Amino acid sequence: MNKITLIVLICIGSIALLSAVLVPYLSNKDSVDVSVNSPINLTSKLNSNAYFGGETIYYKASATNNLNRTLNGWLSLTITNDLDNTMCSDFELISLINEVDPTPTIFACSDEFGVVKIIKGVTYMPYETESYLGEFTLKPSVEPTSYQVDTQVLSLS
Repeated sequence: MNKITLIVLICIGSIALLSAVLVPYLSNKDSVDVSVNSPINLTSKLNSNAYFGGETIYYKASATNNLNRTLNGWLSLTITNDLDNTMCSDFELISLINEVDPTPTIFACSDEFGVVKIIKGVTYMPYETESYLGEFTLKPSVEPTSYQVDTQVLSLS
């Protein structure tokens, strides 16, 4: 046998030995699929009826902290109507209370471009669910229309 044939056989034998060692090692490695969800689950309910001036819109929302740490942020509600002309001045009363601690809370109401925004500071303890009740009483002079409320939790830290 010549030297070239011997070198080729040694290389092929080395590759076979190496793959015989690596295949069982790599085949026994676990693989994991990771799914990352939002740290907060947010649900809300609003009856989407047409509301007339003087009526009260009742709104319910809840937020669950899915993390094992306290989260601070802002609960943001955006109120719109089908006429695109919602204003803070359309309401005699805007109330948003926590079901666990019904003490009235301080929040900011602002309006522009026919949208009312209500922002309230919130703190969520680990794995805690906070429930909120909203009451929005329309002034008697407000035109009848349907209202929508969009809820978000902003700037969690």
